Amino acid sequence: MSNQKHKIKPAVKHYFLRLWAALCGRDLYNKEKKELEQRLDKATAELGKLKEMYATALDQWSNAQVMARDLDEQNTVLTHDLAEFRDSLSSCRRLVETLREHLREKDKQLDAYVKGAHI
Repeated sequence: MSNQKHKIKPAVKHYFLRLWAALCGRDLYNKEKKELEQRLDKATAELGKLKEMYATALDQWSNAQVMARDLDEQNTVLTHDLAEFRDSLSSCRRLVETLREHLREKDKQLDAYVKGAHI
């Protein structure tokens, strides 16, 4: 039991000293209170900045999504156009080969005509 009295006695003494100081008008925790108020003000300001940054990030994310959709649509259109151009190129190549064949045939006909005219 004597151990408990040793613990209680300093606590009661501390309590009454703080109470007496408060009754006399002294604020023993004023320094800590001001420091905490400053830290709270700083944290509030930083929270405001974070909210602004978050709103900016959300706007940028939204813009990026819109841009991604636009680019995806453009990619689809360009892919379709590329396929059409490849088909057109293939058609042109076939046409060129057909024309070359016709020219070879005409060359053969001319050669035959020239040989037939000299005989």
